[in-house]
Amino acid sequence: MASQDNKSFIGMRFENSAYAQEKFAFDGQDVTIGYLIPGDRSNLGDFLLTHKDILKLGLMGGALSNGWLQNLPAQKAKLENAGTKKIDDKPVIQINYSARMSTDLQISLFFDQETFRHVRTEYTRMISAGIGANIDASGSQRLTRYKMTEDFSDFQKEGGLILPHSYRITLDLDTRGGTFTGDWTMKLTQFDFNQPIPPATFKVQ
Repeated sequence: MASQDNKSFIGMRFENSAYAQEKFAFDGQDVTIGYLIPGDRSNLGDFLLTHKDILKLGLMGGALSNGWLQNLPAQKAKLENAGTKKIDDKPVIQINYSARMSTDLQISLFFDQETFRHVRTEYTRMISAGIGANIDASGSQRLTRYKMTEDFSDFQKEGGLILPHSYRITLDLDTRGGTFTGDWTMKLTQFDFNQPIPPATFKVQ
């Protein structure tokens, strides 16, 4: 993971020839998503390409990204307290996020009630079932649901900051094409601050 100002990059490599990598980047202007093989992206890559605002708004990566919640006035973003709930039996505060930038996603941020550390972001999109040509056809239509969750845990001190060392992305899809659930978990072991980052880092080729 790398970030500078509002630019960000997340990359993952796997020991799997059919699924070798994931790469997502925002260079301050454009979002670029890597391919698994030429012309073919993963479900996660397709989701982020469709919902580019997640990267453009600096939300992805949470506090691990330099641009996280740093540009709220320019975005004319609004934060609304949605009360408390529990995650893994621990009380958290839910904050609903909305921005002037058009997005079809419902975005919620969750903070530990005791430490106020950011522990989760949820992105949800629901598309109502369509209307068929007749009653029987309408009855066969189904709701489409997209949900991506980012979870942050194992907080430790790095460079004077308390940052998560475990980062998990979960994607749940329920569409007319079928269902899909996937998890990507990263254990972060090395943090470097104020290092020069080549501009090309923030554009996936």
